[in-house]
Amino acid sequence: MAWAAAAVASFRPPTLSLPHCNLRKNCRVRNVQTLRSRVRVVAAQQSDVVKALGTFLKISKDVLDTGSKLVPESVPRPVARVGVAIGGFVVFSFVLKSVLSTAFFILAVIGVIYLAFIYLNKDEGPRRSIEEEDGTIDESLEEARRIMDKYK
Repeated sequence: MAWAAAAVASFRPPTLSLPHCNLRKNCRVRNVQTLRSRVRVVAAQQSDVVKALGTFLKISKDVLDTGSKLVPESVPRPVARVGVAIGGFVVFSFVLKSVLSTAFFILAVIGVIYLAFIYLNKDEGPRRSIEEEDGTIDESLEEARRIMDKYK
């Protein structure tokens, strides 16, 4: 164990010494390399989007083919595929409408409950004092101004 601690303590990372390179040149190369790596990351992310769209298209084509196989053989395959696509769109739009309708209903109910809470608890908010209603605040402000002017 002691030899491992000594090896770790004496470890120095290797250095790269190039005889004909100066510091500025190395910095420029590093900046170009980081720029290239950033471009690669962006390109990789774009290719991920393209891959995802390609996968979506493959899956949708497989679903259409499978759905058209469920249609009787007397119906031509292109007509069956169009019918399955229209039926899938109708089902998808119905489900989407139901989900959105439920979400908006929940938001509306929350809004009504919030407004009712505000309306029923408006008396518990910050209250104005009796002095404010009488106008004695203006007198106290004038007195504060006189005191500040006195010490200027």
